[in-house]
Amino acid sequence: MSAITYTASQVRVVEVTEQSNPAPAAVAINALQPIKYDTNGKWILADASDIAGLGLRCAVATRTVAIGEPLTGLYQGIMDVGLGSTDFQALAFDAGVYASDTAGGLDTAAGTVSRLVGTVIPGWANTTADKLLRVKL
Repeated sequence: MSAITYTASQVRVVEVTEQSNPAPAAVAINALQPIKYDTNGKWILADASDIAGLGLRCAVATRTVAIGEPLTGLYQGIMDVGLGSTDFQALAFDAGVYASDTAGGLDTAAGTVSRLVGTVIPGWANTTADKLLRVKL
């Protein structure tokens, strides 16, 4: 089990299959972090046990926001994590990306609660495949 680090400013949405309506962030949130609604209907960071127990009330952040800014959560779709993420780029195609036991974290393996956030897929734009994350919560 190894935490996945990445540069949030390089993360971008490639394709949306299912997303939430925008809601304000109750805390600062980085793109791609697992998120959930708090009791006031605002986004906060989520961990593996939240995602396992809450289902579609959990998503990944589509962009980086400060407290109070509107944020859309991605339930299903494809995200480009960026070439600056050596942790992510080192993963094999079809590798799983898991929610961490730490709120807002991503991991290469399941933690205490196994909750898959998505899988690594190829994305072709040049002569070699980029690694993208297929999110499915």
